[in-house]
Amino acid sequence: MTESTSRPQSAAQPYAGAPDLGSEGSELLALAASLYGSGERSAAAVRPLALRKAAWLDRAALEDPENDRAARLADDAGRELLAHDGAFGPVAPTADDWNHPRSYVRSAYAAHLADS
Repeated sequence: MTESTSRPQSAAQPYAGAPDLGSEGSELLALAASLYGSGERSAAAVRPLALRKAAWLDRAALEDPENDRAARLADDAGRELLAHDGAFGPVAPTADDWNHPRSYVRSAYAAHLADS
């Protein structure tokens, strides 16, 4: 999988091909249950869950821009993805990525959709 750290033009752009939040939430629960039920917790197995969770929280925060808690949760999930990628790849986050965790999530998600 190759990923680019170039920034999308708008917040909505990387999510154009994403499933609706309800469907994605259900898929996230199933993915988490599958990973943790099987005991498979390698970096390669965990990253799709970390990425999709961060994107899901970012999208939820975008839908409710006045909700500070949603924005904090999205930022925290973005930092979790940054920490994962910093430790295991596929790309090494830059200092700018750490300053803008949700932009990093959007770029990574756009690359994920392009690779799908």
